[in-house]
Amino acid sequence: MEVAVDNGISHTSLKRLLTGILVAVGACAPAPANSPPQDAARNGGLEVSTDRASYRAGEPLALTVHNRGADTVAFNPCTRTLEAERGNAWTAVPEPARICTMEAWLLAPGETRAGPTELPADLVAGRYRAVLGFSAGSGEHAAGKLEARTAPFTVEQ
Repeated sequence: MEVAVDNGISHTSLKRLLTGILVAVGACAPAPANSPPQDAARNGGLEVSTDRASYRAGEPLALTVHNRGADTVAFNPCTRTLEAERGNAWTAVPEPARICTMEAWLLAPGETRAGPTELPADLVAGRYRAVLGFSAGSGEHAAGKLEARTAPFTVEQ
């Protein structure tokens, strides 16, 4: 069965649009907790940093992403996961009321981009880090899901 639709959208454009949507959905998946920190060489060349080393609960923070890898990546700074240091382990901080828009920020190789997020208002004092999930590549060249962690930062009361 063959269907011809002439609505001004080429097959190639439709394929790119669908690929972009799939990459966006994959980029919004939260990163798993208790994973060891990764350096840029092991996570597709991605580095994530915070704008400060110390915060208060409820404050905004900026996550800056450097793409030193070979693939364009998609991410959403809102969908980051916070991990708290408990003893010698990192544990995900539950944020059941957190709501994010489904959007994908694209970052080509060699590019840097900063995005806003915020800390929960009820966060207790301690050491934390942010984990950001990424989708890399597209179509047949998809590299899959990647993640990168910030250096630890402190939250004070």
